[in-house]
Amino acid sequence: MRNKTKTALVSLILFPLLLSAEPFLNVKEIKFERTGEIREILIIGSAPITRYRDTLKPEEKILTVDIDSALYKVSFRNLKIKDECVGSISGAQFKVTPAPSVRINIKFNTDVEYALLPKTDTLAVIVEKAKETIRISPVLGSFFFYNSYGRRDPFEPLLSQEKGDTLLNVGSAMLVGIIHQGDTSLALLKDVNGMGFVLRKGDRVRGGSVLDIRDNEVVFLLSDYGFNRKVILKLEKDQSLEGRSQ
Repeated sequence: MRNKTKTALVSLILFPLLLSAEPFLNVKEIKFERTGEIREILIIGSAPITRYRDTLKPEEKILTVDIDSALYKVSFRNLKIKDECVGSISGAQFKVTPAPSVRINIKFNTDVEYALLPKTDTLAVIVEKAKETIRISPVLGSFFFYNSYGRRDPFEPLLSQEKGDTLLNVGSAMLVGIIHQGDTSLALLKDVNGMGFVLRKGDRVRGGSVLDIRDNEVVFLLSDYGFNRKVILKLEKDQSLEGRSQ
């Protein structure tokens, strides 16, 4: 009888703690991808990665990304990369208590420019060599959409979009950067929720696609009720960081 009473008391104590326990994110995979001179380190989680910090040590050429409330579930601790820009990627459980955190170190072989963009369940680290053509606005760009000045697009349907639609809504997006390298151009954008998007020419957006990526602007072709129209998002020239290799 005493054993049953003790078991019941322990259950009463632990059950509320289990209910209140914070669910932890699993960092389950890290991938390295390269398109032309642009590299992407994709940190893939079991849910959106929103609580993170990044620190670059230029003298050591190491970028550290700390992810809070996370558990390290990746199959490797250190991955050597055969690349002239990225040398290695290492990761481990950094803290266990009071709240777990994951630390990922990216070792570079040269000076780099980088940007972190959270996607659906991935934190993308976009890297290219320093002093190449890169334009990133320190104030997250400026929004240009006809003369709406940030108000709702009058052409946008009032009905809510289908559940699960993850395409970028251009009418409420901000252009935060443009990267050019050779024949490859990438547009870096954020939606109103802070979700990051990396788009190339021809990629789909809600109601259309990317028509062109220029030096300081991105052109979209959208279709509404059978009518096609162009929308341009721009970076302000005086707020862009620019460097060109000769």
